[in-house]
Amino acid sequence: MTALADDSKDLEAMMTGYIKAYEQGDVKAVSEFYVQNDGIDIWGTARDEHATHLNEVKEGLMRDFKEAKTRITTENVRTFNRGEAGVIVSEWVVDYQHKGSSEWKKIPLVRSTLYAEKRDGKWKIRHAHWSDPNVYHPEGRSFPIDEK
Repeated sequence: MTALADDSKDLEAMMTGYIKAYEQGDVKAVSEFYVQNDGIDIWGTARDEHATHLNEVKEGLMRDFKEAKTRITTENVRTFNRGEAGVIVSEWVVDYQHKGSSEWKKIPLVRSTLYAEKRDGKWKIRHAHWSDPNVYHPEGRSFPIDEK
């Protein structure tokens, strides 16, 4: 197996570990997947989810875990890497259960992009972007349809 193939495998394993820690609601464990002493830039699915420091990432995680439990499955995972930099793009299906509710709901598609850098032999996330497709855009259209 080539070094690039090994790195791709390691990147995917890093994402899987991240998801597992996230599903467990473990702020400390999830935080360990990020670069620790450098700039970070994270975009979440909510309008106000933007973090540029690890402490802001932790605050966002605490909010997430206070609101709901999650189960995440991944589809169409693709990795790209060159040297000490790598990107993982994938589609996530997110099942969530609001605290205090017995009902599980589903976000059928969350697009995920994770940019990671190799630090001391381990992949660490520097940038992440999660988005769900705009509900105002009908399939086959790039922009919302104006309501008359």
